[in-house]
Amino acid sequence: MTGMATPPPPAPQSPPLLKRFNPYDLDPAEVRRQATGRAAQVDRILRVIDRNAATPEPPVQHVLVEGPRGMGKSFLIRQIQIAVEDRAQDGAPLRFVRLPEEPLNVSAPELLLDEIRRIYRGEPAETVNVKWRSGGAAAWDTSLAALKAAMAEDPAFAEGGGLLVVSLENLDLLLDDTFHSDAAVSRLRDLMGADRQIMILATSTHGVDKKYSDRLFHAFKREPLEPWTPDDFVAYYRRVHQVDYGQKPEQEAKIRALAQFMGGSPRLAVYLGDIMRTHDALSAAQTLERLVDELTPYYQDRILDRLKGKAGSRWLLDALLRQGEPCSQTELAHRVGAQQNAIARDFQYLQDERVVIGQRQTGGRKMLYRVADRIFAFFYRRRYLSGQADNPLAAMAELIRDFYSFDE
Repeated sequence: MTGMATPPPPAPQSPPLLKRFNPYDLDPAEVRRQATGRAAQVDRILRVIDRNAATPEPPVQHVLVEGPRGMGKSFLIRQIQIAVEDRAQDGAPLRFVRLPEEPLNVSAPELLLDEIRRIYRGEPAETVNVKWRSGGAAAWDTSLAALKAAMAEDPAFAEGGGLLVVSLENLDLLLDDTFHSDAAVSRLRDLMGADRQIMILATSTHGVDKKYSDRLFHAFKREPLEPWTPDDFVAYYRRVHQVDYGQKPEQEAKIRALAQFMGGSPRLAVYLGDIMRTHDALSAAQTLERLVDELTPYYQDRILDRLKGKAGSRWLLDALLRQGEPCSQTELAHRVGAQQNAIARDFQYLQDERVVIGQRQTGGRKMLYRVADRIFAFFYRRRYLSGQADNPLAAMAELIRDFYSFDE
């Protein structure tokens, strides 16, 4: 009709986000589309699985994927699950059982085996109930026999062959909560060493087999997950948001600035994709403001709760953020009224946990340290340093400097 305004084009569809970062809600095609930066780890783990399946005798090689929360451990496990199930459809004698990220009903060691059997057989949840007390070695042996009997009914495990890959996320928490005794851990170790049909693919935020005194010492092949590189962020935003950011140099520069701001965390890349679409610094600041409440459980779990038993490290982190960063270790010691050697162990913990990172001073020899995850720095200042950075733009000044043009 003459004079009628042309309706605006429909807004682009946002990609499916990882709700609470649960990649198991995504279908295989979407997982493949979003997969970024972990191809080498996936290939190595699949080679271990294929080798285990082809080896007629124990011991089986088990794998432990390590990394802080937010590094994509669950997503990696989902990629492995899809690949194993694809191999099984092509006739390989492989099966995959994924336990819940937090199997809260596994209150006794034998219930771990019962839950594996239940999921393997597709039985309803109420068939494995919480036990107030473990039945000990006899109950473990009974549950293991029931699991092996269920596997024996599957042609994939005919004549003692085949491989059942069991994913156990947060293995460190499972061991702390359920495998209280050395005897219980030893039974798990014995299973891992003697049964050639069961492979454990575990994840952990901390190592569970690093000390010689640990019952699981060197029980796993470790696969540490490193933070994403700027190239990984570029690949992710091109792939997931279906916007050709990389064709324009200024857009790729924005992605690389965002990668620096997020400390290499794949999880935060999901949260902050909308910032890539805005050319307004205030809107970006408001996006971060809205995320503060949503990020609270994440950061409490990933950083703050882990520092509860590390008072010195917690105090150093606060001093670094409260009085400004970057700064040297000597300056940080001065801030808290201590000698550098007095804070060395607590500061080293922050480095080992990748809470802080260092960079050599431009034109000098001094190492200057800052919080690695810049969103956490923003979160901490907004949440805990009352009265600081009341203007959200001030808290994200470093992002604005690198991310937006002067006009924006």
